[in-house]
Parts: sequence; structure tokens; C-alpha cells
Amino acid sequence: MADDFLSLAEAAEVLSVSEITVKRYIYAGKLRSHKLPGGRHRIPRSELSRLLEGGAAPPAPEEIVTGLEARVEELEAALEHVSAELSVLAAWCARREDELPQSAAAAPAQRQIEILGPDCRKCRQLHATVLQVVGESAPTEFVVAMVTRLDRITEYGPVLTPALVLDGKVVSTGRALSAREVEQLLKAAG
Repeated sequence: MADDFLSLAEAAEVLSVSEITVKRYIYAGKLRSHKLPGGRHRIPRSELSRLLEGGAAPPAPEEIVTGLEARVEELEAALEHVSAELSVLAAWCARREDELPQSAAAAPAQRQIEILGPDCRKCRQLHATVLQVVGESAPTEFVVAMVTRLDRITEYGPVLTPALVLDGKVVSTGRALSAREVEQLLKAAG
């Protein structure tokens, strides 16, 4: 009688375990499987019957090591394959970079505006004002971010909050600015 073969998912369902557990059984030597060229396992139904009937003793430590070594070899081969694919992709990208139009390659970078503060009322007010001014005058020129983490705020030294940072430079501290004041700071910064 020919033995039919099950996929990992089917074997997991029969055994009432996860697919990962079935793989562990395979690599530990508790279950025999046939590996297909794509790396997938097929498990003979007779192996599941044997396991369910308790026909297999727990694997010896040497068998476990052998199974784990096989899995490591598989993963190393997969890593080597992915590394080769990434090398090919990097080379392709490098060739394509020369083909980009000069206007696309020289696109200006967006400028950074940060509002520093512990998310207090004045901090939120300054954030809203900056968003309004940037949205009206230069929506694509600036990226606006609210910084509330203390470790990030202290990178700028001791500052009163709310503080306004433009391209990494603190330009205002200790108060919520009006829309006109924000516009003037942005114009002065160029």
C-alpha cells in the first residue's frame, strides 16, 4: 500500500499542534520527512501514526544536535541566497542611478522643524501654529515633528519649553509664538 504524504499544515492538524512544532519534531528526529526541492517538507502518514501510537522514544541528544545542525545549514544557505540577491539588486540600483534625470537626482531635501516640549498646552499651541503657517506657505518644503521624549529634548541642551528647532538649531524657547512670529523666523532662516 502506497503511503500518502502530508504537508506541514496537514500534519499539524492531525497532531493538533502548530506547524512550528511539527518542524521541531522533524529537526529533532521524532518525525521523518521528505524534503522537496523548494525546501518544503512532506511527512508520510505512517510517521504520524507511529508518533501518535508512541512508537518513538525521545530522540538521543546526538539526534537533536544533528537535526539542529541540518537546520543551521539550511538557514545559512538561505542567508547566502538572500545576500547574493541583495548584491545583484545593489548593482542594478547603482547602474540605474546614472540614468536618472538631473532634476530628480538634485531634488531639494525637506527642511526639519521640531517643537520640543512635554506635550503641554503651549507646546500643542505652538505645534498647531507651525502646522498652520507651513501648510499655508510651504507645505512641501518642511517636515514638522513634535518631540516629547526628554532624552531627545536634552540633546539640544537646557531649553525652556516649548522650543522651536529649525534644521537642528534652536530658534525660539519658552513661549508659544504667533503665526506672524513663526513666518518671520522661517523667512530669516532662509
